[in-house]
Amino acid sequence: HELVIQSIPNGIIITQTNGEIVHINQQAEYWLGSSQEQNNIMDYAPNLAEKFIRWQKGEDERTHFITSPQTGKILEARFAALQNPTDALNMPLDNSAVIFLDDAERRQTQAQQIKLAALGRLTANIAHEIRNPLSAISHASDLLAEELDSPISRRLVKIVRDNIDRLDKIVKDVLELNRRDHVKTKTIRLNQYLPEFIQSISAAEKFDPLVFSCHIENNLCIAFDPNHLQQVLWNIVCNAHRHSQKKTGSIQIHAWKNAKYCHLGVQDDGEGVPEAQ
Repeated sequence: HELVIQSIPNGIIITQTNGEIVHINQQAEYWLGSSQEQNNIMDYAPNLAEKFIRWQKGEDERTHFITSPQTGKILEARFAALQNPTDALNMPLDNSAVIFLDDAERRQTQAQQIKLAALGRLTANIAHEIRNPLSAISHASDLLAEELDSPISRRLVKIVRDNIDRLDKIVKDVLELNRRDHVKTKTIRLNQYLPEFIQSISAAEKFDPLVFSCHIENNLCIAFDPNHLQQVLWNIVCNAHRHSQKKTGSIQIHAWKNAKYCHLGVQDDGEGVPEAQ
């Protein structure tokens, strides 16, 4: 029991009715300071004792918050009565109580993570629901384009088609957010991967392949999820192309290594971010 109490992330203080500290674990002392010289909660942690007394009187049963004098963290304090407790010598401790201390910021972070997980599931469901009517609209626009002869009508259908593709990409990006925890790392040879990537993005985005210039150290390999690498690099390269001068060699892709890491850099010849920003 002692080992468990000392290893949990919560602070634990056991006190008697008069405030005498019967037991305190390491986490509580880390937040409140050493208790060797004070054996009463009133002297040891006056701000906590004030909340404790109000709880004993039944004036306030809510969760309380105090500031750690050691770390400055906001701590969440809860109180619970012990029924017929005994100490290490099996002597009765009349009307003792347990004070639980927890890092309020950590609790809030955990709650936020739960909310984000729920939001991720919700957005994935919405994305799936959007994809069905989007597919029907796409199919209908393809059939409509086959029946039209007017240039203006074909132009309008093209606008519809372009926006369908844009919405479809948004849906795919949303669905990818929920799949990023399924990483499948593989060994990727960059001197083979990057030229193939440039060919793919040039064909898909209608870029001039001469815009790109690659500088890759020989036999450079990385461990990465290929799908994630393509998604990240695709976004960066599209951004570089958008802001570049679109001349031969305007976008430089460098890959090199040092003693610890491999580096992959994309640089364009655009104006860059203003110094003021």
